[in-house]
Amino acid sequence: MERYSAKTIDEFGRIPLHNELREKLGLFEYKAKSVVTLKPLGSILILQTKMEDEYFGSEIDDIGRLTLTKELQKTMGWQPGNKIAIYYVDDVMLILRLA
Repeated sequence: MERYSAKTIDEFGRIPLHNELREKLGLFEYKAKSVVTLKPLGSILILQTKMEDEYFGSEIDDIGRLTLTKELQKTMGWQPGNKIAIYYVDDVMLILRLA
């Protein structure tokens, strides 16, 4: 498991993703918007590059920011200004809110 630096959710509910992490997930810089699946699992948010209808869909914009919908932020109890940590394991990304 690899840990990437802590990030902060911005005022628009976006999280910037590290270049190396985007490359590992196949979400290359300057690519048109990528759509990913976000699965809440307790206090952890799991990001996968395959789409699954029963979970939250989200976009990664062309400069590498993951957008969290208002509904997802409410479900997770997250808000702008929260610090999060990002982990990469077995081709998925785990996002955790830091206390």
